Amino acid sequence: MLNSGGQNRANKGVTIPSEIIEQTKSHLGSIVEPDQEEVAQITYEWKFTLVGRLLGRKIPFFIFATEAKKRWGYKLGFRIVRWSKDAF
Repeated sequence: MLNSGGQNRANKGVTIPSEIIEQTKSHLGSIVEPDQEEVAQITYEWKFTLVGRLLGRKIPFFIFATEAKKRWGYKLGFRIVRWSKDAF
């Protein structure tokens, strides 16, 4: 939320030029809202999903997945899916 000076915590107090604020406000009416039923379905599907990324030392995915299953898999019955090179 912008204050009257065009400042926001998210932009660390940097003043946003008024032309940009006005241009943004003029496009607010063209934003498409998602269907609430679709949002509810997606929310249900992802309710118990955790997306993570390993930082620091690179660990092969199969080693990470094996260790995670040893620690939590037998209790929680989950699966780990490789999403990209560094994310799961």
